[in-house]
Amino acid sequence: METVIVDFNERVSEIDEYLSLLQMISEPDAKISVDGKRPRKVKTVALKTMKASCFLMLYNLVESSIRGSMVQLYEQMNAEALALDKFDEYVKKIWIEQKFKNMDPFSSNQTSYRNLIKSMVDDVLVSTPISLDPDKLEISGNLDAKKIRSLFKIHNIPTSTHYRAFGGGELRTIKDRRNSLAHGSESFSDCGQEYTVQTIIAIKKQTVIYLRSSLKNVQKYIESEKYAA
Repeated sequence: METVIVDFNERVSEIDEYLSLLQMISEPDAKISVDGKRPRKVKTVALKTMKASCFLMLYNLVESSIRGSMVQLYEQMNAEALALDKFDEYVKKIWIEQKFKNMDPFSSNQTSYRNLIKSMVDDVLVSTPISLDPDKLEISGNLDAKKIRSLFKIHNIPTSTHYRAFGGGELRTIKDRRNSLAHGSESFSDCGQEYTVQTIIAIKKQTVIYLRSSLKNVQKYIESEKYAA
């Protein structure tokens, strides 16, 4: 988890630098000068666009940190090369569901499912080491606090977070804004005009606190090997 946390801190620092710059050029009397030319005020539309871009950066932080922590968990479990009976019931259920996800519902038939079940039974009987695939995690583009709690509960990972995270409520704002911008249903200018820089900073702070708590939960889960039977 150390590399995940280091990457998380680096991304937070990048966002902080961006917000610091945005805060400076958003001041009423702020002007910028390029190549010694006469200082000019930053245009309002540019400021709106820059504010909206913060939601893309924040969502990138959310998804990269949660995905990275879950990949780390799966790599840890896979590296131990243990049979299914050595894992707790939560992991067993995930393994079964992932096996069936490999089946194409449109091309599979009864024979396909019988062969799959036979293969799974054989793996259990001969104590074949199981492997979990992080690519099967459904987290692309749809992560908010509710989804993260659901993901953690499936793995039996604690979901409690610092009280200053307020349950991660702002992650829903970040997800919704990111998706509306990514899908083109909202312009950057329209999105940016709804938020002050201070409001975005507050959203960032709450989100970082929530994610730090979540990463600590995964780290403790891995270190204590709570996934073992």
